[in-house]
Amino acid sequence: MRNQLYKIMTFLQSKKASSGLVWILSVLYFGIIIKTRAISPHACFSNDTTNTSSNNPCPTTLPIVQSVRLCLGDSFPILKAIIPSGTTAHWYHQAQGGAALAHDTTAFRLPGIATVNDTLYVEIAATNPACTLPRTRIPSYIFVFDCNKSIDLHLKKVVDKKIKAIGDTVIYTVKIWNEGIQNASRVVVSDSLPPVLKYISSSASRGNYNPLTHRWEIDSIGIDSDIVSLVIRSQIKVGYEGVWFSQSEVIYSNELDKDSTPNNDNLREDDSDNVCFSVPFRLCPQEKVEVKVPAQYQVTGWYQSDGQGLIEGKEGNTILLETPGTYTFTTQNGHCSNEGCCPIIILPSQNCCFKQMCLPIIVKKKSKP
Repeated sequence: MRNQLYKIMTFLQSKKASSGLVWILSVLYFGIIIKTRAISPHACFSNDTTNTSSNNPCPTTLPIVQSVRLCLGDSFPILKAIIPSGTTAHWYHQAQGGAALAHDTTAFRLPGIATVNDTLYVEIAATNPACTLPRTRIPSYIFVFDCNKSIDLHLKKVVDKKIKAIGDTVIYTVKIWNEGIQNASRVVVSDSLPPVLKYISSSASRGNYNPLTHRWEIDSIGIDSDIVSLVIRSQIKVGYEGVWFSQSEVIYSNELDKDSTPNNDNLREDDSDNVCFSVPFRLCPQEKVEVKVPAQYQVTGWYQSDGQGLIEGKEGNTILLETPGTYTFTTQNGHCSNEGCCPIIILPSQNCCFKQMCLPIIVKKKSKP
């Protein structure tokens, strides 16, 4: 069973505090962002990283619409939408124009049984007359499969090295194969590069990868030993330190996968995988790294793995680190190790001194009276 902490994704922010530069490592898990806050005495610094405006009468988010996968001949289920406060929802069969199928409801059900793929659209309207929303329609996809036939796609992703440095090349290899009873057709894989990386090149044994959309499209994958691979080369940008993750996932196939649902961000399924690499922090004296782990993990201990062992008195989910070393942690759900969620590495910076400056010295000679 894969380590649960293997699935943590991290992002990096920096804030200036009164005691020097404090790096704040915030953590994202399954799309849930844990907000970071910087404690600062300066009035010009906001403690909350979320930017909101109370003067905008319009909602600032789009609806979230349910999509479904059905067997041929199934009755249509009730489709649901989550809409922003202060709006109402209308359902359409067209992406633009046409008459609404239903007004002012977040739930809708088509009559009859499923025979072919279909798409419905949800458009929201503001209940506040001071707001005029653009007529944007969000699709709700209905995928219909012959459930007597199935595919079973497996995906594996690896990175060439887990410990990297600024400017290094990062090479990802993604492999996908089919353990089902029939060939898979029109398989689409999403491969997301973290913002730390600059794309260089890619090569696929079959299909085409688009670096702009981050999608790899494969016409077909056979059964048995038909393994298809993709190699992506990228480079770490200047100014990015910390732990960085990259996820690959099957987001579409023409056939039904017997044990996975495409495009659901579920890393426990075998059609997706996530890998990480670590770029060491380089700190000067009086600089610190604040690491936060989501509360659901309940951290039980922090470890300095280069000979120091357990850090006494540090069992919580937040820790402030300043001593060079390699750090991991344990939780009730598992252990963070090199084989799991890449370690946090702190190295002493080699550029901590101010540049020497030459200042003119003026000597004035005064005679005695």
